[in-house]
Amino acid sequence: MTNPFIEELLERTADWRARFGQNILSVHLMGKDVTEDYYKKYLSALYGFIAGFENYIFPELKDLVPDLQERKKTSAIENDLQKLKVDTTSFEVLPEAYFRSMYPDAYAALGALYVLESSTLGGHLVQEHLKAALGEKTADKISYFVMHGDRSDAMWQRFLKNFAAIAENNDKKEIIIDGALRTYRLLDQLMTDESLK
Repeated sequence: MTNPFIEELLERTADWRARFGQNILSVHLMGKDVTEDYYKKYLSALYGFIAGFENYIFPELKDLVPDLQERKKTSAIENDLQKLKVDTTSFEVLPEAYFRSMYPDAYAALGALYVLESSTLGGHLVQEHLKAALGEKTADKISYFVMHGDRSDAMWQRFLKNFAAIAENNDKKEIIIDGALRTYRLLDQLMTDESLK
């Protein structure tokens, strides 16, 4: 699906999307040297943001995204990490005040949700890569990138259609794009933390 707003969003976020795809954990995840440990680090780095976003910001989106509850990712991260023997009970969630300052309204939050939804696009390719690199025994334990199974494409198209309609029918395009840019920057920072190398 293409429309002028989506094209503008893609153009204005292109640099940060590329940078996010080149951060240390993303590179290792899709590299030939990927290990189970890198997959654990990747999900662990996402956890504090995604869990906090779903706790504090999802309620702000309930009137904009009809199938919001189906889009929660925290439990998928927890399930994969627990299957890989990672104790998530000590993981810290980013504080509520942080999210409130980053996403002061539902439209900024919608920009963030766009980033989170698009981050699992092509998840079946990631899963196939992990299966080839880690073996089927490990790949069968993990499902974050294919959590929606055969519904992934339809869910993305449904989200994108609704997302574009909201942007087109409100004078909030700048706020939405700013929310997306903030999220790419934050995720890139989380994924390039020196302690994760």
